[in-house]
Amino acid sequence: MNLVNAEPPQSAPDARTLPSKRRLLAAGISVGLLAALVIGVTVRNGPASTSSTTPTTTAWRPESDASKRLAATVTRYDGSQPVIAVVLAPPAAAVEMAVTDDATFESVPWVPAATDAEIQVSSRGYLEIFARFRDGNQQLVGRAIGGVSVPGTEFTDAGVVGISGGNSPARVSSIGAVSPTVLAVTVSVSEKAYVPVGGSTGPGAFDVRRLDMAGEITLTSPRDPNFSAAQPAVAVVRRTVPTGLTALAGDNRFSVEHALFVTLNRSLLEGSHYVISLPGVASQEFTYDTQVLRSPAVQVDQVGFMPSDPAKIAFLSASLAGQHPVDYSDRSHFSVFDITSGVAVFSGQPVRRPTPAEGEYARGDLTGAPVWELDFTPVATPGRYRVCVAGVGCSYPFSVSDTGTWLKAAATVARAAFDQRSGVALGPPFTSVVRTRIQHPDDGRTVFASAQSLLDNGQGSNDTFQTLVKKSTRTTLPDGWGGHMDAGDWDRRIQHLWYLRAGLDLVDLYPKTFATLDLNIPESGDRVPDVIDEGLWSLDFYLRLQQSDGGVRGGIEASAAPPKDGTSWSSKQKLLAYAPDPWSSFIFAGVAAEASHALRAIDPDRSSRYLAAAVRAADWALAHKGPNDHAEEIEGQRLVAAAALYRATGLARWQAEFLRANPLATSPVDALECHRHQLCDAAWIFLRTDRPDRNVAAADNARASFGRTADSVVAGAETSAYGFPLDDARVPMVWGLGPSIPKTTVLIRAFTLFGDQRYWSAAVRAGAFSLGANPLNTSFVTGLGQANPKHPLVVDQQNGGLPVWPGLPVYGVHKADHVSAGEAWFPKYFLTPAGTTPTMADTPLLWSWYDLPVFAAQNEYTLFQSHAGALFAFGSLAALAAVTT
Repeated sequence: MNLVNAEPPQSAPDARTLPSKRRLLAAGISVGLLAALVIGVTVRNGPASTSSTTPTTTAWRPESDASKRLAATVTRYDGSQPVIAVVLAPPAAAVEMAVTDDATFESVPWVPAATDAEIQVSSRGYLEIFARFRDGNQQLVGRAIGGVSVPGTEFTDAGVVGISGGNSPARVSSIGAVSPTVLAVTVSVSEKAYVPVGGSTGPGAFDVRRLDMAGEITLTSPRDPNFSAAQPAVAVVRRTVPTGLTALAGDNRFSVEHALFVTLNRSLLEGSHYVISLPGVASQEFTYDTQVLRSPAVQVDQVGFMPSDPAKIAFLSASLAGQHPVDYSDRSHFSVFDITSGVAVFSGQPVRRPTPAEGEYARGDLTGAPVWELDFTPVATPGRYRVCVAGVGCSYPFSVSDTGTWLKAAATVARAAFDQRSGVALGPPFTSVVRTRIQHPDDGRTVFASAQSLLDNGQGSNDTFQTLVKKSTRTTLPDGWGGHMDAGDWDRRIQHLWYLRAGLDLVDLYPKTFATLDLNIPESGDRVPDVIDEGLWSLDFYLRLQQSDGGVRGGIEASAAPPKDGTSWSSKQKLLAYAPDPWSSFIFAGVAAEASHALRAIDPDRSSRYLAAAVRAADWALAHKGPNDHAEEIEGQRLVAAAALYRATGLARWQAEFLRANPLATSPVDALECHRHQLCDAAWIFLRTDRPDRNVAAADNARASFGRTADSVVAGAETSAYGFPLDDARVPMVWGLGPSIPKTTVLIRAFTLFGDQRYWSAAVRAGAFSLGANPLNTSFVTGLGQANPKHPLVVDQQNGGLPVWPGLPVYGVHKADHVSAGEAWFPKYFLTPAGTTPTMADTPLLWSWYDLPVFAAQNEYTLFQSHAGALFAFGSLAALAAVTT
């Protein structure tokens, strides 16, 4: 299912059968420079017991009790914050309750139990609302959950009046300013009025060509004498992008957004009221008050910052339709306003960010416009704020908060992993997503063993299915259920265990933050931290797939891509388990050994079970890792497994295995390539090992390597206009390897080792870019921030009607022409018919993202790459401030 080398389709492809997540050479297993790309839980209702359990096929089913569900609706807006009305059914024993959209419940007050409540939320999209109930002894007596869809930002910003359009299929959905003479107006057109390029404009259709006629766009004002009579625009530049997709394969229909940059013949007057009229669209009123009116030119992390974050940065940059840069050299100051009081709490000067002559990361201009930095790091008082530039406008609102920013983001991503569980039903009180149990043997789903390994199958090359099916055997695996799925289909792959490594790392580094964090999952309340519990759902899956001789299978795949209109619960495709291979077995051994170490004191029985399985897997892999085409990948995971087993056992044999053929045994390295989960993870685990016989030279070399790599990452980030770091400067920014998913692993590890604030600051910038501080003014995580993905590639959502649950970090910016002609089908069949302007080829990389589920390279996600990276980044940033304060 990899499009990298695929032949272009001869006819329009069906998005529900398109390749998914087989990113460029399957990041992390490739060779050479391109290689630089890329469970023993019985689920329970209510608080979990503290005893360890043997893996069983008993799967939790959602509660039908009404007290486990709540209803939530948007009732009004308080400023720019939606107010949610919540209807509950408290348990009989409940005396108090807490209601929030934050699963952590940090700083959420307890109030008398009631059947209704009101709360404010700060993000848009589909959100989950949580309730907890406790009795008079302050003991938890129940949980409830519900979902609510919060509309986009249209007309909730101060200064914009009413909602235009009436019954018209086209309407003004936002108004802002780029400068005193340039307005930014978004016109949204529903799919009912969509007309393919070159098609006839019949009754009810919207003729976009009229929006290109500047003379038909007029502005009037009762207060500004320069506009007392209607004044036509003197120029208009249009950026058109499709959003969503309601029909496929030959009858594609989109909702379309036209971002118009309207140039006027004179400056607008601050504080004056205006009416803009556009052809075919109802007039819209707004007030030009650049202390409140939102501008697409002012970008910030829409979730926010912790008070002690070392780099609170917003950006000032605009490129009309991604092609016409705006010069802000005349903007001498910016201000940060408290939204509640309207008072400016900070003022500063914009500072232009320089970029080298060879461009960002030596790749030319990735941004399309000069960028000014707006540094407001001294703002540390908790509250809600916006950054504003006089004559331009303001950013989206954001928070400064100890608990409502990075920690909330980390918890949201962690909970999204729960909704990716296979082999279990979903529903209240743990999630508002209701889905039947899938791919479970008790439901008649049989998994057959294949003689084809994941390693030899290319992890999703074009012949994935036919080779896997061709080598199918009659052997069935009744314990082949569980694990976590990805978005575009329902496979489970060994790399998903790297999500557990991220959770283990967070608890190891920051126990005060994560040891007791309650994520509202079925295991909440047991002695195992929830961020580990979630990852163990996959570890136990691979434990069940381990053979008696120790070999571990690489996962389970269906016999074909998801069928048109198929869902995870309706699919009847044959399920096949990959054969064991040394690479998969070493990955399992490393993560299982890490889990054993973490659980030693809190669940010794499970710890022993994981360690025994890890040793058997590593021994099998050592005996089966003969020369083949994948020696580099196998050797990389051998080092990780050896380091983890040395930490868990203290045995000299595993340290010797770690030192054998390890470059760190003799000298530091300049690039650890943390995205590959090889030497970087091995070195880190070795450094976290507290053993008296640990090799001093290897540890010193590992430590120095983290410093060298982090220094190069910081240097690379400084070449970027938005200051975002990459794992390695050579990595192509495609298939999630770019900045949309924050790249912080080496930075956080180096900061832990050296305490150099440059590393922490760069990590904050990475998280901020992901959550909105970017040219598109978009958070790339569903349900976080004001503007975020509404149409990620989730087959069960597109075909089965499930909501787009919060916490999904999509791959984000990616240009098809940066990879190969094999992806030319995307603009040909989707962007071009939708009238996308400018074309993808003429769009800078950091503007190259479209909210269309059809293109996996931008809108899919994987547990190991997306969730794990975002969880570790946001989680570390949440804890660092507390640790360093």
